[in-house]
Amino acid sequence: ARVPDLPDGHRQFVIVSDQAGSTVAKKLVSRRDFTLSVSAGAPTAASAATGAPVSLQAEPEPDDLPRALEFLRLGVEHIWTGYDHLLFLFALLVVCTSFRSTVAIITCFTLAHSLTLAIATLNVVHVPSRWVEPLIAASIVFVGAENLVRRGAEPPGRWALTFVFGLIHGFGFATVLADLALPRDTLTLALVGFNLGVELGQLAIVALVWPLLAGLARLQAGHWHRPVLEFGTAVVCGLGVFWWVERAFG
Repeated sequence: ARVPDLPDGHRQFVIVSDQAGSTVAKKLVSRRDFTLSVSAGAPTAASAATGAPVSLQAEPEPDDLPRALEFLRLGVEHIWTGYDHLLFLFALLVVCTSFRSTVAIITCFTLAHSLTLAIATLNVVHVPSRWVEPLIAASIVFVGAENLVRRGAEPPGRWALTFVFGLIHGFGFATVLADLALPRDTLTLALVGFNLGVELGQLAIVALVWPLLAGLARLQAGHWHRPVLEFGTAVVCGLGVFWWVERAFG
């Protein structure tokens, strides 16, 4: 398929090599940016006489910073469109009763998924996505069900549960980089940029929903708090069950 015809979220890491196997050019291409410049060297008299292929010459390779920014943008886009990860985070934060507990939840989730994202991307541990994706959906169902059982009260030790489930979500993040089939010399740069993008995107989402969460906290003393919380949590559980069935049996 032609790159412009692929979905907008599709990414592919392209490597161009010469006959000797040396890398001539490499770039993360997308539907919006799919050009890669490679120039052919001037043919010599010998190559013209024998019909041998001319050599390839790469355009001046960009610094690491522009390439890191490409992966950073990929991380931001992934978390903003990763509705399962966002729903899991929302289910965790909706019962937080203080700023301190909110920070603890975000920190544990960040540390956990950063750890497994790193070890999976560097091929230290490999967990098949057919296991990871249903487990991510199950984590949403579990947290939502716990919120319903406790009727909106913040569960003790929720930070530990967040860390455990965050490890699973990190393996889910790693599939994005794994699908790109990156060369080893690009893995570290891609990992740092992508993970930073995920964290920045996550913080932006939390900052946007914080007024909503604060408003729910103020409703705790009123009769509207429980119905609103129970309805929202029921929606979370329903979506989690739908994703689990779709991923486990689809």
